[in-house]
Amino acid sequence: MLEILNPMILKEFRNSKALDVYLDFLNCHNGYLTYAEKHHKLEQYLKNINNNSVVGKAFEIAVIDDLQKNNVLNLYYNTSVTFVPNVNFDIVLCKENQKLREPSLIILSLKTSLRERYKQAALEGYALKNVFRNSASFLLTHDNPKKQNEKIDNKEIIGIDRIIQTSEESYDCFLTELSKNNYIPINPVPIINNQKIIF
Repeated sequence: MLEILNPMILKEFRNSKALDVYLDFLNCHNGYLTYAEKHHKLEQYLKNINNNSVVGKAFEIAVIDDLQKNNVLNLYYNTSVTFVPNVNFDIVLCKENQKLREPSLIILSLKTSLRERYKQAALEGYALKNVFRNSASFLLTHDNPKKQNEKIDNKEIIGIDRIIQTSEESYDCFLTELSKNNYIPINPVPIINNQKIIF
């Protein structure tokens, strides 16, 4: 798999230690066959980094890179949404929907570790769904989400549609499903604030 980073990623994260870490990882590990395999190696690689902020940001860059390579375009990074106050979403996608007047938003929360952090993503997803009824919220993580997904299935966790472990085959399937949609810029509609779009 040839690793060529999108110039917009390089621009967005320029002078970032996390970008240096991710580029170093790609330089050392460029023989993976699937995105899940890549994240399995990335998880092991990041264990040697003693800075949680850098680790988290490198994970975000890796996911954005995966999305770009799967033709998931017009994504908004680290942005807020109108009528959902005090929340900055990691990634927002606006899915084209001919049947609905309002866009269908897809939120991706990125957490290397679950612990109690899934609860924050659940609250943010719940707030979004109260405003945009047709939205979907997913959490991507390095951790095993089996227990949390059981709670989602049992309606004990609301606000998150699914938690996906990036080192598992389900992550590749998730990327494939996302790539089937057409994502549109939201410039004509005042929904996204503090726009950071990566083409």
